[in-house]
Amino acid sequence: MKLSQYAFIMIGEGYSPAQITTLTSDHFSTTLICVANIDMACDEARKLVAEGVQLIELCGAFKDQMIDAIIETVDGKIPVGNMGMRDDERAKLMTFLQG
Repeated sequence: MKLSQYAFIMIGEGYSPAQITTLTSDHFSTTLICVANIDMACDEARKLVAEGVQLIELCGAFKDQMIDAIIETVDGKIPVGNMGMRDDERAKLMTFLQG
């Protein structure tokens, strides 16, 4: 089966309720979801699987235990990936986060 439905979940303060948008083309659909916490992320992941999404990617703010929770939530039915940063790029990010 060809990949045609993908989702990206971001987590950050203030995204309650979840903010959701879907971008589509004739051959592909990408759903972007912003949530405030891991419980919301799990709820949205469950919905995504039910809607036929074939791959979920998580932003770099998801830590290992949170990633495990999403994988468990989708019962391993679809792959779950997570974004990362090289150390030098993470150092740049930290300058923004620390003010």
